[in-house]
Amino acid sequence: MLQKLIVFYLAKSDPQTINRTAKEIKKSYKPTHTAFKSLEKKKLITKTGTWEYNGRDFALFWLTGEGIITAMFEGADKALLLEESKRIFPNEEIVLCFLEVVQYVNPKVIELAYNVVKNKGTIEFVDAMTILVSIARFEDVETMKKIFAVLKKYPEMYEQAKIPIRQMIEQLSQLISD
Repeated sequence: MLQKLIVFYLAKSDPQTINRTAKEIKKSYKPTHTAFKSLEKKKLITKTGTWEYNGRDFALFWLTGEGIITAMFEGADKALLLEESKRIFPNEEIVLCFLEVVQYVNPKVIELAYNVVKNKGTIEFVDAMTILVSIARFEDVETMKKIFAVLKKYPEMYEQAKIPIRQMIEQLSQLISD
């Protein structure tokens, strides 16, 4: 419960120290510190910098890609997550692309991605694209055009997105040719 509270709090804020988070969520420091260590071990949060106070450095934490997916599943604002991710992780194309694409997709995609993270501990872009392709039949053509317009902004992601699409086309071709 405390870990979910921390993930959701971080999703609504800038990177935070453990102490600031404990104060904001009205919990004591020790259990919050333990929860942060556990979230870090699960790769849901990561150190993003430091904050200096009275000559001491304190680690700042924010969500990882997997943490962002978890936060979305818990109902965090996707637009806010995208804005903060662009600022904190400007070179993480996988995360940024996923956050832009997910705004157009069925909430089931987020749920499936969350379950992959929960069971596997991580999510690769190809996993996300496989989920997207498998659910694509439920999306209308205009939505799919918007999704592919986003993918084209990220050439490497666009090329990776073609892989599960080609695989699905091959499998469907085999099915109808038999």
